[in-house]
Amino acid sequence: MQVNPVLGGLSDATAYEKRTERVESGGVVEPADMFDAVGTTRPIAPAFHEVLADYDVTDISPQEFSEMIQQLHQSGAVSDRELQELALVRLDLDLAGVDADEPLNLLQFYRRSLFDLQDRLDDPEQAAGVAEALEGVAERVAWLEKFATIQAIGMESRLDTLA
Repeated sequence: MQVNPVLGGLSDATAYEKRTERVESGGVVEPADMFDAVGTTRPIAPAFHEVLADYDVTDISPQEFSEMIQQLHQSGAVSDRELQELALVRLDLDLAGVDADEPLNLLQFYRRSLFDLQDRLDDPEQAAGVAEALEGVAERVAWLEKFATIQAIGMESRLDTLA
């Protein structure tokens, strides 16, 4: 089994900036210009912007994250399958012993998890299980990066409106 380099995009310190480059240069990113983080070409629904405007995945409690994904699901922005995928974030947080009401930076939490798992790939006895775990964590990081990008675009739009 070959494992794709899941840390490739994370080691690029400018990856986040590249995604938001159009906003910073004064361009407007329409919802139809952004695509699903898990590789499909389905445009992001306006409901994403509406729901994510009230949350920040870099400062969110597990309880707030659960509320956010429920709202995304109820608005039709995520499917039943996607809700189940996103619910794994809450499960990971619960298993890690994170208090349900304590805010944390989910991107940092998962990036640390990726690095920890990457280190465990060298153990031949754990390699298969770790490779599978890496894929799951990488998918969750992709979702969280998508949310953070949408949130950053929303912040830029609000600041433009105020200016």
